[in-house]
Amino acid sequence: MPILLTATGFSTKAVVNVFLEELAIHQRYPAELNVCIVTTAAKERGNNCYVKKTINQFLKMGFLRGQVTLFDFANDPLAILSGAQVVYLNGGNPYELLAEIRKAKGDFAFRKLKEQEAFLIGTSAGAMVLGPTIAVVEEFTPKMNHPQLTDFTGLKLIDTAVFPHYDRDDLFGDNIEKRLSKFEKAHNLQLFRLKDGEYCLLPYR
Repeated sequence: MPILLTATGFSTKAVVNVFLEELAIHQRYPAELNVCIVTTAAKERGNNCYVKKTINQFLKMGFLRGQVTLFDFANDPLAILSGAQVVYLNGGNPYELLAEIRKAKGDFAFRKLKEQEAFLIGTSAGAMVLGPTIAVVEEFTPKMNHPQLTDFTGLKLIDTAVFPHYDRDDLFGDNIEKRLSKFEKAHNLQLFRLKDGEYCLLPYR
């Protein structure tokens, strides 16, 4: 199964369609699958408005309510995550998400998901932690680093570091591309730029 990266989740029909098409290609059908929505990065976790919207989007696609579960690395046992065939990593604070994954030793759960060929969906911060590093966040929103992380190494489930909301001057200010290019040269790193509404399918690393 591939990994689906998005900046804004199932915000467009194109993202929904490619997700359902990939499931069908692998002969997996919504009503038969368990879904985990990882809420750790989101403000108010399970009460976050985007989390609630994502639940409804899964239900509209044919997933059953009893098989859509919320999961928080800070509070829930990893066995819940490991039992899912679809894992959706919600957006929010990438520092918080990465810190809680490490505390919970969640990298082992992700290795198991890879072995089980689970379908991973990373949205915004959820997409960033799947790559080799989230260091680019320090360039744009370092004030989000409440856990005071100094090691920005990601899960390395994909080869490419991700920069979501590439088209959002309102979030990051002017000269986004200039700043990204400077960052890439300084860190000898190539970033995958994702605009809102866009998606990318990548294989597991």
